[in-house]
Amino acid sequence: MTFFCGVDGGGTRTRAVLVDGKGAFVGYGASGASNPKAVGLEGAAFSVSEAIGRAMRELPETPKDLTLFIGLAGVRTEPDRAAVLEALKKTFAEMGLADAKLHLGHDLDVAHAAALGGEAGVVLVVGTGSAALGRDSSGRTRQAGGWGWFIDDPGSGYWLGYQAMRAAARSCDGRGPTTMLEERVRSFLRIQTLHEMPNIIYNPHFSRERVAELAPIIFEVAEAGDQCAEAILRKGFGELALMVATVARELEMERPLVAAVGGVTHRGETFDTRLREALQGQLPFADIVHAKASPVLGSVILAMDKAGKRMDASAIVALQDAVARSSTVPPPINGAV
Repeated sequence: MTFFCGVDGGGTRTRAVLVDGKGAFVGYGASGASNPKAVGLEGAAFSVSEAIGRAMRELPETPKDLTLFIGLAGVRTEPDRAAVLEALKKTFAEMGLADAKLHLGHDLDVAHAAALGGEAGVVLVVGTGSAALGRDSSGRTRQAGGWGWFIDDPGSGYWLGYQAMRAAARSCDGRGPTTMLEERVRSFLRIQTLHEMPNIIYNPHFSRERVAELAPIIFEVAEAGDQCAEAILRKGFGELALMVATVARELEMERPLVAAVGGVTHRGETFDTRLREALQGQLPFADIVHAKASPVLGSVILAMDKAGKRMDASAIVALQDAVARSSTVPPPINGAV
């Protein structure tokens, strides 16, 4: 039988979905981070293979005819791509998938395919990191952002978490405005006083992903009327809007479709309203739409596309429902796949 597998790998999680030759759901798997810039080539290959192995666990045998599309964060250049492909091919050979047809792209590619279903427009990814990818009707693309936490990830989960800790420290010192973030950050870190914060955050095991978990607190405190948190959100959403507007201008899109995906966007209407307000001053005729599917389904769509097969709207909806049900099931224990 023919199978297609799509993988979406980012700075926090890796997800894989396996479908049969008609696009019907077969299996779902998840694992840890697979951005090679964050976890290295071996770490990325391990997370990808673990997610794929879990997606295939119900199959009686390793598929002989398998096409994969893997979208990974951190793959920006051709040397990046070549190095990751080499690591993946080695791992796949060990899994018995040496003959699988492997296609590698960026996580923005799968996000765009999923969010806009092949239509021209801009996808904004706001997770642990942040980036925007625009694609026009002729296939031209333009990216803004995606430089990573050390250089520039404005509006991302990590950026918001960092701003929360910074504002809390300044409030504690009296160098900045008094803010409820001081108490919320202290509570989040489970420390007695905020002065213990350096002991926690400078520990090598305190990850970027952990910092990003502070992002919801910014929204909650801002909604409670905290002006410091509100200012942080205005700055962050202004930067996100700037990324969208930049790629739209480069591609000469005056009225682009704009869809946002990623963990931070799960604030729902609160996120949409703030993004819409931020875009008004930079791209007033943008049409913000809800993503058609989750990013991992974009990787499935692209895997099938590589074989000349299209997935219709009803199949995408059915697959989305199946993945949603499967992703609520706890993964196997002890690292078993």
